[in-house]
Amino acid sequence: MSQNHLQIKRADVVLAVLVLLAAAALFLCGRLRGYGTSADYVIVRVDDAEYGRYPLSQATVVKIETPYGTNELTIQNGTAYVTDANCSGGDCMHMSPVTAQGGTIICLPHHVTITSASGNSGMDVLAQ
Repeated sequence: MSQNHLQIKRADVVLAVLVLLAAAALFLCGRLRGYGTSADYVIVRVDDAEYGRYPLSQATVVKIETPYGTNELTIQNGTAYVTDANCSGGDCMHMSPVTAQGGTIICLPHHVTITSASGNSGMDVLAQ
């Protein structure tokens, strides 16, 4: 092989530096806007209307009563999960828990949605 093919050209170095700078700028912009932050509480919605907000830092059991049925939400050790539901399938009891890093629990028969959210805004962590 000739030496021309093995040499790194100045344009290659400049391009690599520009790509790294762009990646760093995007990362920092995301951090400054709050992307990737952890959540402080869970939001329970029934029929897309807010039912309640509950801190992930406080151990509690919440009885969610809807016109369609009842769910029991348990929050402990920064984790929220459904421990009881009187719907036919009970799929919500087997879903992954909601944590400060995100997650969603849905009970379709009861029209219940449980998501994590940050204290800085009313937006879901997943929607940010």
